[in-house]
Amino acid sequence: MTVYVQFSDSTKTKIIAVFGSPQVPENYSNYAEIEESDTTLYPVYESFMTSAKNPFLVS
Repeated sequence: MTVYVQFSDSTKTKIIAVFGSPQVPENYSNYAEIEESDTTLYPVYESFMTSAKNPFLVS
């Protein structure tokens, strides 16, 4: 499955946004379409799990 993301910079090592659908790349710097198996998504998945377990935790 394709995941639509925005990286923090051109090194593409840290994801700062995840989109539910494709975006216009010109509107989002460092936008990319990656596969769900891409390891750069692991910290994002982990933060989702933390949020789900403790919805009032502000990070």
